[in-house]
Amino acid sequence: MEASNMGKSEGSSGSAGSGRRSMSAIVVAGLAIAAGVVLTLVLREALKPGDANAAGANGSASGNVADQALNAADTYIKQGEPGKAEVILRKALETYPEDQRMYVMLAEVLIGQHRLQDAYDQLEKAIACPPPATHEASIEFTAGNVASMMGNAERATMHYAAAQSQDKTDARYPLYLAQTLIKQNKIDDAKTNLLIVLNLDPDNAIAWGTLAELEYRGGQFGLASQHVARARTLDPQSLVWRILEARIGVRQNKAEEALSLLTALSEAQQREPGVLDLMGQCYGLLRRPVEAAGLYSKHSLADPTNAPLALEAAVWLEKAGKIKGNDGAIAFAKRAMMLGDDHAKAIVERLEKLP
Repeated sequence: MEASNMGKSEGSSGSAGSGRRSMSAIVVAGLAIAAGVVLTLVLREALKPGDANAAGANGSASGNVADQALNAADTYIKQGEPGKAEVILRKALETYPEDQRMYVMLAEVLIGQHRLQDAYDQLEKAIACPPPATHEASIEFTAGNVASMMGNAERATMHYAAAQSQDKTDARYPLYLAQTLIKQNKIDDAKTNLLIVLNLDPDNAIAWGTLAELEYRGGQFGLASQHVARARTLDPQSLVWRILEARIGVRQNKAEEALSLLTALSEAQQREPGVLDLMGQCYGLLRRPVEAAGLYSKHSLADPTNAPLALEAAVWLEKAGKIKGNDGAIAFAKRAMMLGDDHAKAIVERLEKLP
């Protein structure tokens, strides 16, 4: 991790470690692009209920019964009555077990109810429908999203790869594929797919930022710096890319520049996971413990029930030489102890023995 100074790079409490672990997760999470939100939209793209052309393409009955069932279910979905839609679709599938549109719409209903395994099963049935069913990339993509939400990275990878194979023009597919490959620590394959994204969509900030994160992990700080700069240019409001740029700056011995990126944040943003830890590290590298102590004290007072933050303030106050008094290290360590921090008692006892 980042270089250390003044004893410990980012303080000593559990909050610091938690923050460090959180940062990579935050960056990778930027890839998700609100997958749950887009699921039903993608399903709607896949096969529109009641579309006569879709009906013919999917081999459903030439009569209007299947379309009527789909339209009735669609109406109930729009009215906020998914249970009735589900009943209609399951009953209709008894008669039309190869109508792909019904599986797709039923999956939509189930996703809305967070019944992910059942939804995934319906999507697999939709994909398995025999010709002339339309095995559209969007159905594979949605199945990949559901598998990812279920925590099954291998199945998600399979579906995203299938979507990409069927439609090589949509940048979402290699982007999401890269995400799930990262989860499996297949970094080279993830980079390859991110480059595919950028070939299709050169202004994709998420792809640039994620490449930056991967280069940072691999110790390629110069490349990481270039990529994150591009991401920030494309998405200047992103907190994730700002923090990543600061982390890269620290590894390039540019603590002052990194700190300036973080001090410009609002107090609420500074309390996002990992940000205070990184600011503390910068102050440590710059040998400015008094400012770090002031930073942590301020945030601890603003979040008085946060035990790890109170303990972190105590650590920095001790480094700054401010031990006693209502705003000293002992006071903050005692508050952390009362809030249940397991490490605080030993620190209080040690500090109280100091002259």
